[in-house]
Amino acid sequence: MFYTAAFASYYYFIRHAPFFPNPYNVLLYSAIAIRIIAVFAFPALSDDIYRFVWDGRLAIEGYHPFEHLPSYYLEAGNQVNGITPELFDKLNSQNYYTIYPTISQWVFTFSAW
Repeated sequence: MFYTAAFASYYYFIRHAPFFPNPYNVLLYSAIAIRIIAVFAFPALSDDIYRFVWDGRLAIEGYHPFEHLPSYYLEAGNQVNGITPELFDKLNSQNYYTIYPTISQWVFTFSAW
């Protein structure tokens, strides 16, 4: 439904381009507005967001996300602030090390902060 609406809008602007002083600005501003709206939407099609939060919280507490499996942080004596069993249950890859590179980890850390 959204792709159809987006295509219809694009088609409308392209067909009526002579009526706009600069049609590319209209498309640019529309694209920016749509992205601003999407910033506040919860990512419904991926559960990787919980891994992003997990890795970010580990980094904030001074732990390297590549160091241990997620189950390690639920064992007695290894608890970390912000790492909860509820968050662990939402992880899609509980038995795997993180797969995200270092630059992504920086983004996760900043976002979790």
